[in-house]
Amino acid sequence: MRDDNSALILVLPYTKSGMAYTEQSFDSIIVPNELYKVYPKAAITKRNEWLIENANLLIAYVIRNEGGAAKTLTYGIKRGIAVLNLAEEEATTLFCS
Repeated sequence: MRDDNSALILVLPYTKSGMAYTEQSFDSIIVPNELYKVYPKAAITKRNEWLIENANLLIAYVIRNEGGAAKTLTYGIKRGIAVLNLAEEEATTLFCS
């Protein structure tokens, strides 16, 4: 944890070898238990769903209406969590004024 009570946590869809450099870059690295039995091709989508189901806020940069990031953004909106898409003009104004 940092002084401001925040943490940078990497949530992986599956375990990977050779993570020494990555481990130094994050406060914590986790693979949710629910993902250990998920087929690798489906694991990223399941990880994204897990993130939304365990989040209060989604900060994203999504510029297209298709693909995994767009699906995750839509899922967050449907679940009713606070969503900030930095690609939207309002967000740009908020952070760049």
